[in-house]
Amino acid sequence: AARLMNSSGKELMNFVEDSKPIVGTCNGFQVLAEAGFLPDLDGNKERSMVLSVNESGKFECRTTYFKFSNNNPIMKNTLREGQILQAPVAHKEGQVRFLNEEILNEVRENGQIIFRYSNGDGTSDSYPWNPNGSVDSIAGLSNRDGNVIGLMPHPERAFDIFNMSGHEREGSYSTGREFFNAVLKYIKNKSI
Repeated sequence: AARLMNSSGKELMNFVEDSKPIVGTCNGFQVLAEAGFLPDLDGNKERSMVLSVNESGKFECRTTYFKFSNNNPIMKNTLREGQILQAPVAHKEGQVRFLNEEILNEVRENGQIIFRYSNGDGTSDSYPWNPNGSVDSIAGLSNRDGNVIGLMPHPERAFDIFNMSGHEREGSYSTGREFFNAVLKYIKNKSI
């Protein structure tokens, strides 16, 4: 994060201020958090969260389910509220933790929690469904404006339907394709 901010920090801040989308998956999410782009409640890019060692203490590598849980401006035109998605995770440091309870409450109130871990039918969010023990089962969140997104699951690894596990493959688009189509649609609509 320090190298990125030293080499391109000003350009990234301008990019974000112009409402252009930035998506960070896994290590990219960690970098966005360390650089202060997430959750960025006050626009000052101060670090207020960490992605710490998984509650299990182990490297977790498997398919996970997570559901879309708000009206993020990038995702809302493609994903439905409560839609369950599937993508792999592969990390040892993915547990979302905030510096204090007030920050978590503000992130909730602002609707910045975009994705929450769940089981396949959306009813359970405990381990092993929540692979890292993230508070509030957070799998992904955004900045206050919604154009910076970080998530631990890897939609890029579930781009084609044959990358999906089980019955979710039948009659649907892949999670990755839906996710990145949402980003593309946002870019086209914004004429970025």
